[in-house]
Amino acid sequence: MSIYRCIQPEYVRHFQCDGKACDARCCRGWNVQLDSNALARFQEAPERLRQEILPHLGKNEVTGLPEIVRETDACPFLGPDLLCSLQKRCGEGFLADVCAEYPRCTTQFPDLLERTLCMTCPVAARLALLRKEPMQFEECELQTERETYFQQADDGKSIQSLHFFDLQRAGIRILQDRSHSLPNRFARLEHCLAEAERLLADGKGDQISRLADGISHKKDLQEESPSFPNRLPKVLQVFSGMIEKSVDDDPLTKEFLTCISRILLPDGLDQKELVPRWEQLYDTFAQEVLGTYGHILENYFVNEYFSALYPCAAVGSFSHNARILAMLYYISELLLLCQSAEKGSTSEEDILSILRWLAVRTNHFVGYIAMLSELLNTMENAPM
Repeated sequence: MSIYRCIQPEYVRHFQCDGKACDARCCRGWNVQLDSNALARFQEAPERLRQEILPHLGKNEVTGLPEIVRETDACPFLGPDLLCSLQKRCGEGFLADVCAEYPRCTTQFPDLLERTLCMTCPVAARLALLRKEPMQFEECELQTERETYFQQADDGKSIQSLHFFDLQRAGIRILQDRSHSLPNRFARLEHCLAEAERLLADGKGDQISRLADGISHKKDLQEESPSFPNRLPKVLQVFSGMIEKSVDDDPLTKEFLTCISRILLPDGLDQKELVPRWEQLYDTFAQEVLGTYGHILENYFVNEYFSALYPCAAVGSFSHNARILAMLYYISELLLLCQSAEKGSTSEEDILSILRWLAVRTNHFVGYIAMLSELLNTMENAPM
């Protein structure tokens, strides 16, 4: 058993898995990869249990790695009580790393861990996102035997040279600054990270820790973010491009595309009538969605900024990483406004559903952020 110093949002320590609260979603629709230790435990289990487990083991067709194979939508070891039958009989220590650790996401740095929960878990999402207060972080001790499940950060020298933890704190402070609108916070974040790169280039990285205060009070950034009608064409292009690139066959994605077409691009509407329609949509529903429920979106993107290691989540400049995160926000904003317009209102569950859809892609679609990064680069470098 190893003991680590760990930084995490406070909500993490309150999490408890509850299959009945979410219909055991994490035990459905996925073939579970097996780490070598779990595979050995399964193969060395008592004869009766081994005979029950081994018929459900196979190899992933792409990676060739061992996994638990489903014959139906659900894991073969999910019981009628929506609890894992293996855990009930043998304890959590018997499970594969992914089963024991999900929805926890842990990154190992040279002298500490950072841990969050993945927002694809409905129980975790409600715990993390619905509090109206800004997300708070804490330092604690973490005891674990599952170090192989950790994501490894870059080496300590690189982290120190980038002043990475100062960048984390500055970005979170800007994203939680409720004196500005959410779109304006993302504009300020990009400005902050671009300035941080300039400081690093000039050998002044020690000034990064003070950046957030200065950015928060800059009045010339008040209207920096583009208006909804001005940013919408690019968001639509990115949204459709990412669906095509990721071969997204989720029925919910098709519903979103249909809703967007009906609300934003109805048949028979002249091109010159689109912008007034988009302005009216934003004016009508933005206050309800972004005002009443803005804390949910804020908490989601603070969690994402922290857990995905922004501004180093994708290859490219810090400001490019800020544009990636902003685009993910704009996509969620687009889906929320269109859904609100179609239904005439919105709710916490509507927002959680859309953010869970987004989290599935950013957390479970292999290479999704890299594809988004490439698409944004292509669009930004395209000739005018």
